[in-house]
Amino acid sequence: MGKGSSFVRAADQAFSATGSAMTASDLERVAKAIYATVRAPALWPSVLADICAYAGADGGLIFRPPMGETAALPLFAHRLDLTPVLDSYPRNSSRAELTTRALAKSRDAHAFLYEELIPPAEQSANEYWRKMIEPLGVKSGIFALIRPPDDGPHPIALSLFRIDNPTPFTRHDIAALEPLLADLRRALALQLDASLSDELPAGMKDLFEAIGTPCLLIGADGKVSRTNPAAEALLASGLVSVQDGQFTVTDKAAQKRIDAAIAAMIENPFSRTFRGGSEILVRRPAASALVVTITAIGADNPIASVAAPARCAIFVLEEALRTNRALPSRLARLYGLTAAETEIAIDLACGRSLEEISWARGTAVTTVRTQIKILLAKTNTRRQAELSALVNRLSY
Repeated sequence: MGKGSSFVRAADQAFSATGSAMTASDLERVAKAIYATVRAPALWPSVLADICAYAGADGGLIFRPPMGETAALPLFAHRLDLTPVLDSYPRNSSRAELTTRALAKSRDAHAFLYEELIPPAEQSANEYWRKMIEPLGVKSGIFALIRPPDDGPHPIALSLFRIDNPTPFTRHDIAALEPLLADLRRALALQLDASLSDELPAGMKDLFEAIGTPCLLIGADGKVSRTNPAAEALLASGLVSVQDGQFTVTDKAAQKRIDAAIAAMIENPFSRTFRGGSEILVRRPAASALVVTITAIGADNPIASVAAPARCAIFVLEEALRTNRALPSRLARLYGLTAAETEIAIDLACGRSLEEISWARGTAVTTVRTQIKILLAKTNTRRQAELSALVNRLSY
């Protein structure tokens, strides 16, 4: 950083005047670590740990706040258990309570005490506070919008928490932290504003084109950005299509599920972290069904994933369960199914309705429903769609 010794001594005196244990040497060390992430993004978790130690925080979170149509997205957490708020996170985080209030006070990179944004007198009645802050056991916090929306389409925020430490943060802590905001802002700009090419590296391109399964990459706008040769052949056959950039099938019910799954892969805060995915059965008249598998493209660097050109991949498999002679015995062996239960499970995965199954078997629909309930219990699945997905996976 090139700071002179006189600067260090002056800063040390300033920190001492605030009663803080933090020193200018600490500040310089953390700043250097921040800029090191430009070349080594894997360092971000340790940088967050350094910032927490520097600020005397028990835990911290770097995240993309919800702005406009973009969902909140946790990027890195340090000693912060989000489990108590997982169920309410997608809905309540979209309120952007702290972000909105911080922007009302300043459009620049700036840090605020939690109580400056949501006063203590308001906290007990504030739904965001009760659903998102209290369950974490936070006693005091600092919220910093280190990359405001005016900087570009990818704002980033930092929250620091004191959970075990009963001493609340003060404006002195804010004053000591704020020099780092400029460093964080610059380092993030280098990573988020860099031109990210959607051109695959040579080796990856060869692998992508060699995949025998039709594969389509979906960008942040939900549109198809790249197809491999197998997918191009599938599109030429007319079994599926790309209309206005959107992956399209003729099964309207399946299309709704596909659209919802793609949206979840793009915007769901946890999809890239936990590698979530969906398997959807697409029925076709007088033909075997298609299995559409949608999976998030995980990024080793969550910061870069915010601006990544490809967000998820679609694989399309042609359903041919009846030609897989090993499938019935495999299902029966793994889950203890009877011959009748095995046939019904395969019929469901082939896209046949309850009425079609009951007619083919010469039994009542209510009998088939009862058998399906038994199937769900034996396979530990909750819905017919989950059962179908399970059968599909075992068929290949």
